[in-house]
Amino acid sequence: MSTQPNRITPRERSHSVREAPVSQKYAARFLNMHPKTVLRKAREGTLPAHPVGTERKRWHFYVSELDDWLRSQFV
Repeated sequence: MSTQPNRITPRERSHSVREAPVSQKYAARFLNMHPKTVLRKAREGTLPAHPVGTERKRWHFYVSELDDWLRSQFV
């Protein structure tokens, strides 16, 4: 039995890297919307967002999800 760690190939490595969440302000700039509109749509559930904590005062957004959502609006 080998004691050396398993090597990760580049293909496997790309799947293990997680995307960092972005702020409401960054999401608003990305979508070309007002930050309050982004927050409203997140609360309504019409925009892909993830509430942080139990009070739902902060939200996380992922650029890949926002990009998919934006592309779906023009189909």
